[in-house]
Amino acid sequence: VEDRPTKGASRPDPAHADPRGAGGAGSARSGGALQQSLGIAYFDGVQSEMKLTFWPFSRRRANPPENTVVRARFIRTDMPGKGDLRLRSPLCRLGRMPDNDLSFNNNSVSSHHAEIYHLPDGTFQICDLGSTNGTRVNGRPIQSQVLNHGDVVELGEVRLHFRIDG
Repeated sequence: VEDRPTKGASRPDPAHADPRGAGGAGSARSGGALQQSLGIAYFDGVQSEMKLTFWPFSRRRANPPENTVVRARFIRTDMPGKGDLRLRSPLCRLGRMPDNDLSFNNNSVSSHHAEIYHLPDGTFQICDLGSTNGTRVNGRPIQSQVLNHGDVVELGEVRLHFRIDG
């Protein structure tokens, strides 16, 4: 019997096999060799579907971003005395965990809640990272939106006023 994957599928190059090795979480193990590529596993020429158990494009950064001059800030208005929160890099992550660029000690904020990008054209864009309580701009739920001077951004119960310094 000849070893063939199902019609329309091609065998992945062994160089692209899961670097963690066969038998990781979510993979069934039979006596034969296992190759996998983005959710498809091959057992002795039989193809089976499996869940991708790790995402190769992690948002975690190996090195923190360099501090650059970004002329924008948030003014936190949900708690008195919290003051100005300056954006320190072209990519600024907001959330509850201390590894975020701006960290909020509030249970309504997800661990990695949103990111703000300073785009080459000078605008700022906020993107929700699949947070539990969502991100709102001027009271409207968003997934991604360009921020303007004076916009009110809400991360769960945390309220921030966006300011661009001229």
